[in-house]
Amino acid sequence: MALIETDLPHTRSMIRSMLIFLFSLLLAGSGCADSTQNASAPLSSKPSNESAQRPANEPRAPLALITLPPTVNDQIRTAVATTRELPQVITAPGEVALDLTRVARIFSRIEGQVERLFVRLGDRVNQNQPLAAIGSLQLDELVQQFLVARIRFTVTRKKFSPHQKSFG
Repeated sequence: MALIETDLPHTRSMIRSMLIFLFSLLLAGSGCADSTQNASAPLSSKPSNESAQRPANEPRAPLALITLPPTVNDQIRTAVATTRELPQVITAPGEVALDLTRVARIFSRIEGQVERLFVRLGDRVNQNQPLAAIGSLQLDELVQQFLVARIRFTVTRKKFSPHQKSFG
């Protein structure tokens, strides 16, 4: 693999443009076959498996060798691929999204206003960890009904305790 290393940005773009142009010529030239050329003539002395399977009337793409002028060759440097830190910041397009398998929708079973939050968006939480304190008139009424029912139960239980004699 050849690495292009130059200090001038316009030289890099010129080399890149020239390489793209040469590659385009290679692709364009591979699709054009000379009609006078014998299409069924083998390109090498050894027949390959592909040539044995190809029909005789199918044209072959000609081989092309591209040579660069010495001025361009002098500007191209090759190096062994290594791992190293790059002095530039690489910017790439991307998208940040929630992992819907790790998100839970929570809601309250009663109406009310949030009086205090114990966690913030993005915090990790554990099971049974309180997330918020909710003030609710509906909850206050339900608590009062529960306390009244509990008192009535206690009174009724004392009234009909097992120590009392049953009539009947």
